[in-house]
Amino acid sequence: MNPVQGATIADDARIEGTFAGRDLTVLGRFEGELTLTGTLRVGRDAHLVGHVRAEVVEVDGTFEGTLHATRLAFGEKANARGTFAAPQLSMREGARVEGAINVDPAPASVVASTEQGQGPRSAPRSKPARKSASQPAPVMVDAGDIDPEDLEALERATRPDTPAAAVAAEAAQGSALQA
Repeated sequence: MNPVQGATIADDARIEGTFAGRDLTVLGRFEGELTLTGTLRVGRDAHLVGHVRAEVVEVDGTFEGTLHATRLAFGEKANARGTFAAPQLSMREGARVEGAINVDPAPASVVASTEQGQGPRSAPRSKPARKSASQPAPVMVDAGDIDPEDLEALERATRPDTPAAAVAAEAAQGSALQA
């Protein structure tokens, strides 16, 4: 992984606190709160615990906490646990992610600027996800364990607007076709 231009937390460093800036590459340990207007990269041997808001986040190491980004990517060595919100999400085979994932939140820049009382700086806020008792519970996914044929059904099953009966009927039909 090539560090992005900006600040770098070296592999032998351990930092606790609050950091705000444009870009940051974490190769060591960071615990606290990060607010970035650019890119956060978490290296393979890095360990980050805390709350993150950034435009782009690339995790290839260990992450624990909450993360809000416009674009979120989990690399093949990622080991992440927490709550993740990003309209654009990608996950490489081998990544381990445990927690709640919401792919329909407001972009990080909109949330950050609205919280600071500045109003939205970019596109209007996305329609918030419905909260209901039927919303799926957080799951742990090992991307290497998902059969590509099952991925589409899994995506449909986890959308809040998909009736559970339709998903169950599709699953039953798929089982009957395989027999």
